[in-house]
Amino acid sequence: MYRKQSVLNYLSKGFSLANHSLDIYLISVSLLLINSLSLHNLPSPFGIILSILTTFILFFVYFGFNLSIPLFIQEKEKEKALNYHKVYKTVIENTKRIILPAILFLTLFFVAAVALLSTYYLIANSQGTSDKQISSSIVEQLIGLLIGWNPVAIAFSLVSSIIFSFLTFTSIFFSIEDKGIFRSIAQSVVLSSKHLHYISIIILVNLITSLIFKLFPIEQTWGRMLISALSQYVNLIITASSLLYYRAVEFTLHTPGVI
Repeated sequence: MYRKQSVLNYLSKGFSLANHSLDIYLISVSLLLINSLSLHNLPSPFGIILSILTTFILFFVYFGFNLSIPLFIQEKEKEKALNYHKVYKTVIENTKRIILPAILFLTLFFVAAVALLSTYYLIANSQGTSDKQISSSIVEQLIGLLIGWNPVAIAFSLVSSIIFSFLTFTSIFFSIEDKGIFRSIAQSVVLSSKHLHYISIIILVNLITSLIFKLFPIEQTWGRMLISALSQYVNLIITASSLLYYRAVEFTLHTPGVI
């Protein structure tokens, strides 16, 4: 059996490891900010098309990089410095690995979103609501969902915190174990469900972080950027902590009945 440690001990060590990997953090934040800025292009047809294409490409690169973070942290521990050429090659390779699954996921998400919005539109229309009022209502509800303190918004934060927490080990399986993205997600959920004493703390951290972010003005550009920068830092700490925790139980993964 692996040697059990306090979950807070893993978080403490993860915090230290994350602070020794700030170059990884800076790259992640830079990709996110560049992606955000790419949406603000010239208001011309060419500018709009260019912004959409740039955002689409950077979207995959950003997630390809973030799914590679455990591998980069591991390399940092060995070499003390990132090999940026190796980082570039790894990100490109991992980005290629997620393109088709991501397109499939986005397609399913788009279809589900269209179906839900269409249903909402038909119901609202049947009640005599104008198209303008419907659009305004949808926007207001989405904003309330993001920045509100109502029970629905808090419940959404809780549910999303639970979902993301159970996906904590996905990037580890994807980058270090070299599993496919769907298999990585499945194995992360299985491993998380077997180590709820660890995942429950991660859920709490994600929930508290989500609620704190509600204090920032998301309608302001600087507020959104600050939330993005802080969320990347928290994610780096969680990823580093989860990598340390994963190592503690890694040898049991291939031993049935041990985990």
